[in-house]
Amino acid sequence: MALGIAGWQYAGVKHIPAWVAVPVAAAFLIEYAFYLAAGMPAMRQRLSRWSRPRLATALTASGLAPYLLYSTLTGEFRLAACGAVLAIAAGVSFWYIRLRPVWWTDLTFLVLLAAAVLSGVLRALYTSPVPRLPLEILGHLMLIHVAVLAVLLLRGMEDAGLGFIPSAREVWTGLRYSALFCVVGLPLAFALQVVHLPAHPPPAWRVAALLLGVFWVVAYSEEFFFRGLLQTWLSQWCHSGTAGLLVASTCFGLVHLNYGRQFPNWRVALCAAIAGLFYGRALQSSRSVRASMVAHAIVVTVWKSLAA
Repeated sequence: MALGIAGWQYAGVKHIPAWVAVPVAAAFLIEYAFYLAAGMPAMRQRLSRWSRPRLATALTASGLAPYLLYSTLTGEFRLAACGAVLAIAAGVSFWYIRLRPVWWTDLTFLVLLAAAVLSGVLRALYTSPVPRLPLEILGHLMLIHVAVLAVLLLRGMEDAGLGFIPSAREVWTGLRYSALFCVVGLPLAFALQVVHLPAHPPPAWRVAALLLGVFWVVAYSEEFFFRGLLQTWLSQWCHSGTAGLLVASTCFGLVHLNYGRQFPNWRVALCAAIAGLFYGRALQSSRSVRASMVAHAIVVTVWKSLAA
């Protein structure tokens, strides 16, 4: 109900007509339920009792349902786009049904996920009936919940503490490593002129909203895939936690090359790679993705509050 009210208010602020706002809000609310299910350990345990083919089929349907709802009711439905969304959802859902979890299937899985996000294909598939309402975030959320459940339940990956509510110990670990990054990374960011002291600091409510939003969406997805999966798998393949940390942090920096309007944005990529080292250490110290999520959310909130 709260999200529905917030969506309606957002539509009013952006002057989005009701015939668009209602089906889009409904699609996001449905996606929100699937997204929550992926991040809740109790729900994952319940879903783990399903047979593997049944779960993969349900995941595919959950990936397609929000697209069908909003696109058919707003006139944005396109058969080719629907087929592409179905192919992406089914490919992720059935990946570990068809393939054994070995190093090359795991690595290819991550590469394909990264390609779907970085290529802009989701922007082309989730088209909007009004120019001021970008909807590709709906595709990103779909990809996150389907991939998380496919890896944790169908591959059988340890969840590494994935969830939305950190413990006090995880909060403290995240605070500690975010503070350590600020000591090292913020001076570098100022020297590279990618952040600056704002003339007017943002209001506290905006900072709090940004922190929670980053924690529950950006940090949740990026920390699970870069630290919970990539760093963990690399550490196992290389038999070295340090190697896994360094390579995963380098990859994390490289995906930030397209940050902002400049490409390649080496300055931001360097800062992101260094931040990745501290996020990875938070994971290693606590053995929990939630700790690295806390560190990530705090750093991004500080960054966004200072970035030009």
